[in-house]
Amino acid sequence: MNARHTLDRLFPVVESLSVEEKVELVQHLLSNQPNLSIVIGNNPQQYIINQLGLLSSRELGEVLKAIALRIPAEGK
Repeated sequence: MNARHTLDRLFPVVESLSVEEKVELVQHLLSNQPNLSIVIGNNPQQYIINQLGLLSSRELGEVLKAIALRIPAEGK
């Protein structure tokens, strides 16, 4: 059985899943792809959250420090 035939049989099954089941399936499929990020829809906040997840602890700390410095400056 070739991959195209397998996908053609799989798509109707996946389309019948609930949103939560689809999310679980995608998360499972991507679990072995740590540097891959997929953003669905037009949600810039989710994109930022996904990008933060790719940062090392040190890089994330630097971003958080920069945010902490910016907040009081904007409050003036």
